[in-house]
Amino acid sequence: MQYKQESFLKLPYRLLWCDGYIDENNLKVKMNLSDKIVYAHIKNRYQFFKGLGNQYFDSQQTIADVCNLDVRSVNTIIRNFEKSGIVVVLKKSYGRVLKNIYTFIRDLTVWKRKPGEKKNNPRLAVDYESFLIPEDEFIN
Repeated sequence: MQYKQESFLKLPYRLLWCDGYIDENNLKVKMNLSDKIVYAHIKNRYQFFKGLGNQYFDSQQTIADVCNLDVRSVNTIIRNFEKSGIVVVLKKSYGRVLKNIYTFIRDLTVWKRKPGEKKNNPRLAVDYESFLIPEDEFIN
């Protein structure tokens, strides 16, 4: 995928700042920097194509190339987003090629550990400071 020199990925500070997001079962899920970059990339691309009235179906290899990650990492990240209800992916056949079509990408409610909270706390029910990152924070 070729990008113009002036292209950029909008990454909200709240996404960089957070320790993770809240899944559909109201549990904390930790995020690393790769998770955040992939989420921001697919969220931006999804919104771009949705705004044009088109489907979004970048391959995992394309996402990996753009985010400078290996394809196995991207596959794991997207599968975890699917399990958490953040992303809905449909598999659709175009001739002999099977493509992932991203049909829904949920806005994240992110969480940050409270001061003094241990870093390795397990996934717990919601009891922390959380913030919704609205869709318009990703729009260029």
